[in-house]
Amino acid sequence: MQDDKKWLEYAKSKVNDSSLSEKERSYYNRIVRVYNMEDLSKFKGHPVNMVIDKIINAEFFNGFDHVDVPQVVGEWETFDLFNFPENHVARRPSDSYFLNKSNDTKNSMLLRPHTSVMWYHYLLNQGGKEKLEKQGDVRALSWGKVYRVDELDKTHHECFHQIDGLRITKKSKEIINQDTLKEVLGNTIKAIFGNIEYRFNEDTFPYTTDSLEVEVMYNGKWLEVLGAGVVHSNVLEKLGLNAEEYNGWAFGFGIERLAMAMKQVPDIRIFWSKDKRILKQWGNLEAYKEVSNYPPVYKDISFIVPKNTYIRDLEEEKKSGELELTKETESDLFALSGIIRDIAGDLIEEVKITDIYENDKKFGENDKSVSIKIVFRSIERTLTDDEINKIYFKIRGKMENDLGYELR
Repeated sequence: MQDDKKWLEYAKSKVNDSSLSEKERSYYNRIVRVYNMEDLSKFKGHPVNMVIDKIINAEFFNGFDHVDVPQVVGEWETFDLFNFPENHVARRPSDSYFLNKSNDTKNSMLLRPHTSVMWYHYLLNQGGKEKLEKQGDVRALSWGKVYRVDELDKTHHECFHQIDGLRITKKSKEIINQDTLKEVLGNTIKAIFGNIEYRFNEDTFPYTTDSLEVEVMYNGKWLEVLGAGVVHSNVLEKLGLNAEEYNGWAFGFGIERLAMAMKQVPDIRIFWSKDKRILKQWGNLEAYKEVSNYPPVYKDISFIVPKNTYIRDLEEEKKSGELELTKETESDLFALSGIIRDIAGDLIEEVKITDIYENDKKFGENDKSVSIKIVFRSIERTLTDDEINKIYFKIRGKMENDLGYELR
């Protein structure tokens, strides 16, 4: 879309803006890099494409409108519309890729972190609301790339794919409830996976009520693959719809998680590989056969930072129940992980904090020591000590120059 190209050029200009710090220029360079990653949903036979095809071709989804959404979206329709609190962690530039951040959320722009933004674009920009008022019922699907500053491990990637479904109908036609939702989602999962074991759990989302998460049994473990719920009345009102007259349901799928379960793919990076031995395995639903299990290379880095430097990993945030930390509280782990990915690309299997240690006698009253472990592994070849050492020392240099860390 035209505005996407405008914002991409804006980000490119910031990469070379000498008035910005190295850290800021690296951030914009990261935005350009992830924006330019391929949309795997457009490659016929790719597992991501196959999951989407199964969904949109399922009998239940016949007649659904297909909605295209800009890659660069506003903060208001991304978060405010969906009842995200002002201090929600997702609003931080360390969690979402902001091209510009403003106190006025209608002027803040970011790479879309979810495809649920299609609710806004479909209903208010693409004629969905007019169709609803005329027919009393609308149904829509939207899919494609989304972007998040995420953990670096085998199941997370900074660019991935989602599909969202939405139905809004007059209450005089049908009352939507959780039983309706369970039936729809259960049939959808069966259409994709066949007789795979799955279960529903109660969940909470700010933009739905009677919310659910759905998990499938993958590789001996329960894997969350989608969230769903009844559309919140507040969201309907923000979209200019009378919540006394209309109701609806909505769901969102993380495509890679479904594809990983469907093809038994052990590492999300495999989906981006150009290795012919991998590419020839696409186009069918047979289990993925590992081309080779190449050995990992481990590197540890320890550094000293001020005690007030917030550096925790996202999974620990979730476990501690701090998802609504103030948006001004930036985790340096995200900036650090981004720098590591910028240098090493998909040679990174995982970045993990292994230790945070305070010792006033050793580090001083105001500082602490942090240790991280970087796991390098290619899915296509054996890595050499020489190439990893070169990458490792580039990472160390960036940590000193961009983040100002004192390395131990």
